[in-house]
Amino acid sequence: MFSLGAVLYTIIAGYGWTWDAELSRDISADAEIDDELKRILLMTVEPDLGRRYQSVKDLRAALGAYLESIWPGRSWG
Repeated sequence: MFSLGAVLYTIIAGYGWTWDAELSRDISADAEIDDELKRILLMTVEPDLGRRYQSVKDLRAALGAYLESIWPGRSWG
C-alpha cells in the first residue's frame, strides 16, 4: 500500500519529491493538493500499518468518493 501511495503521489506531484526521503512530510506540506486527496494519500503511506487502508478496494472506494466529489456524475468504478 505504501508503494502505491508513493506512486500516486509521484504521478500527482512529479518526480522531484523523491529527492527528499520524508514522503508523509512532503505530502502534508504540498499546498497544491486538495485537503481530501492529501488525507487519502497520507492514509496510504501511513507508517502504522493498522491505520493504512487495509486493501486496494478500500483505497479505490476512497479515491472514487473523492473523484465523485470534484467531478460528479462520472463512472469511477
